[in-house]
Amino acid sequence: MYKSKIILKRNPIYELCPSCQQKNSLHRSKAKNIKEDIIKKITFYKIYRCKECGWRGYKSSFGFSASSVKYILFYVVLLILVVIIVDKILSIIVK
Repeated sequence: MYKSKIILKRNPIYELCPSCQQKNSLHRSKAKNIKEDIIKKITFYKIYRCKECGWRGYKSSFGFSASSVKYILFYVVLLILVVIIVDKILSIIVK
């Protein structure tokens, strides 16, 4: 059986800077206030800074693979169909 990874862990350090498009110039940055610290701790977003242009912002360490969108869509449609079918069956039984 083929197992598809729906969520991929990636390292934003090796991605392009959103501002200057420089490759491999991002490094982790410390949180400067409570808001940034909370966002860093409860989400998948971490704070990065560009060594070249000084850009500072959030980047996610998780992403979706190209094929995973198809799987997610398939399971959402399947879930909706199951809910509709169960609703129809229960409405027939309750009558």
